[in-house]
This record gives sequence, C-alpha cells and structure tokens, in this order.
Amino acid sequence: MIALQGDTLRIEGAMTLASARRLEEAARASLPLARRIDLAAVSEVDSSAIALLFGWMRAAGRPLELCQPPAGLRALAEVYGVAGLLGLTSSQQ
Repeated sequence: MIALQGDTLRIEGAMTLASARRLEEAARASLPLARRIDLAAVSEVDSSAIALLFGWMRAAGRPLELCQPPAGLRALAEVYGVAGLLGLTSSQQ
C-alpha cells in the first residue's frame, strides 16, 4: 500500500519482485509532490526495493529522503555499494 501524507510517501508491506510493478504504478502520481519516503511499515525487501527507490527518485527528478529504512534495505544498499547514493549513511536511524 502507498499513501501520500503531506509531502511524505508512506510505503506499507513488501518491496519485493512480486510487488514491484504494483508499487511503481501506485507511486507514479504522487512522486511530483513527495519529498520523502517513509519505509517504517515495509515488511520485506529484496533487490527490487533498491531499483524501485532509484526509479522513484529518477521519476521525481530529485533525491528523496528515505525515512526509517528497514535493516534489510540498509544491508542490501551496503552490499551493492549504493548506500551513499540513497542517503543511507551508517549514522542514519
């Protein structure tokens, strides 16, 4: 599920290959208004989550702040060497 609240796009559920297309389509209309993505309610991630986030940033035309990313997303971003590009520094909580 995706909901825009103010300038925050809230993502709930899995960000995996099985849900990637649905999430990409659901977020498309909200991206011009979003400044941040709240990932607190994300239950599962795989490498598709990384691709989704980069795609959303590209569609928005600017970096989007990632709030409360799950540990699995941080780990994947570190393994792929893209944590800095996503703004997922080791000091972010």
